[in-house]
Amino acid sequence: MSKLVSLKALRSALDTIDEACFICNKNMAIRYANSSACDIFGYTAGNFEGKRLHNLFPSSKQQEAEQLIHIILEQESDDVIHRNPEGIYALRKNGEEFPIELSARRIENGFLLLLKDITAELKLELSYKNLIREFEQSNKHLKDLDTQKDHFIGMAAHDLRTPLHRIVAATDLLSNQGLQEDRRESLLDMIMRAAQGMLGIIDDLLNIAKIESGQVQLRKRPVQIKAYIESIVEQHALLAQNRNIKLISEISKNPGEMVADPDRLGQVFSNLLSNAFKFTGEGTSVTITAERKRGDIVFSVSDQGPGIPENEIGEVFEAFQQISTQPETGEQGTGLGLAICKRIVELHEGSIKVDEGYVGGARFVFTIPIFSDEEEAS
Repeated sequence: MSKLVSLKALRSALDTIDEACFICNKNMAIRYANSSACDIFGYTAGNFEGKRLHNLFPSSKQQEAEQLIHIILEQESDDVIHRNPEGIYALRKNGEEFPIELSARRIENGFLLLLKDITAELKLELSYKNLIREFEQSNKHLKDLDTQKDHFIGMAAHDLRTPLHRIVAATDLLSNQGLQEDRRESLLDMIMRAAQGMLGIIDDLLNIAKIESGQVQLRKRPVQIKAYIESIVEQHALLAQNRNIKLISEISKNPGEMVADPDRLGQVFSNLLSNAFKFTGEGTSVTITAERKRGDIVFSVSDQGPGIPENEIGEVFEAFQQISTQPETGEQGTGLGLAICKRIVELHEGSIKVDEGYVGGARFVFTIPIFSDEEEAS
C-alpha cells in the first residue's frame, strides 16, 4: 500500500533542497514549484502554476519527455523509478537548454518530479575524460619514445661497433713490422673511413638532439640562390665522381636570393645527396633543381635508384626510420638524416616531402620562403 505524504509537509520539505521540484496532478499540470525551480528555470512561482509540464522542455523533446513521464506514472512503485535518462534537456525561460537528471515519485493525486541541472557535472565529466585521453596519449607517446630509445641504442651500438671492429683489426695489422707500404696505406684509409663513419653517426645524434631541444638558432642572411646551388654541387662533385655518378644542377632563370641559413640548408642538401649517392648505381645521375615560385624557392634532389616503397613514404621523415630498400653501396645510416632535413626546413618555415608521382627513382622536394614572416613584417 502506497504511503501518502501530506502535501503541506511535502512543500515545506521541498523548499529546503537545491533541485528543481514540482508537484503535478495526473494531467501533468504543475500545482507547485519550489524556490530552486524558480532559480534554475528563471520563472516566478506564479509563472509555474497551471503550466503544462512539457512546456519545461524544448519543443523537440516535449513528446519524449511526456512519454517518459507516462512511463513513470504507469509504475506501481512509490520509489524513484527513472533516473538520469540520456539526452533529456530542459528549457529555461531565456531559451537556454540544459541537461538534466530526472527522478520521480508517486504522491496522492499526482506525482513529484525532481529535475537536477547536471551542466557542471557533465563539464566535469568531459574534463575528466579529456584528461584521461591526454594521459593515455602521453603514456603512449612515452612508450613509443622508450621503444625508439631501445631501438636506437641497439642500432647505434651496432653501427658504432662495426667501424670500431675495423679500426681495431686494421690497427692490429699495422703493428706487423713486415707490412708492405701499399697495404699499410690501404689499412690507414680503412681506419680513416671507419672513423669518418663514426663521426657522421655522432654528428647526426648531436644535431637531432640540439634541434629537438630547441637549441638550434638559425643564422639567416641573404643568399644568392644560383651561386649557392653551384657551391653545393662543387662540394659534392668529388664524391659523385668517385662513385661514377653524374651530378647535375638545373636552376631556373633569375632565381634571385632568399633569406636563409646557408650552413643549415647545406646539411639538408648533404643528407639528401648522401642518400641519393647511396641508393643510385654507377653510371646514373643525381639532379638538383631550384625554381622560384611566387614567394618561395622550391628545391629538389632526385636520383635514378630503386625509389621508396609506397607503404614507407609516410615514415621516412621520422627519427630512426630506415627504408627496406638496400643501398647500392651497402652503407647503413642512423635513420636520422631525413628527420634532420625535415626539422631544419621547418625551422625555415618551409616544408619537405617525397614526390610520390616521380618515376624512375626517388625525388625529395622542399620549399623555403624567400622571406620569413619576420623579414616581411620588418
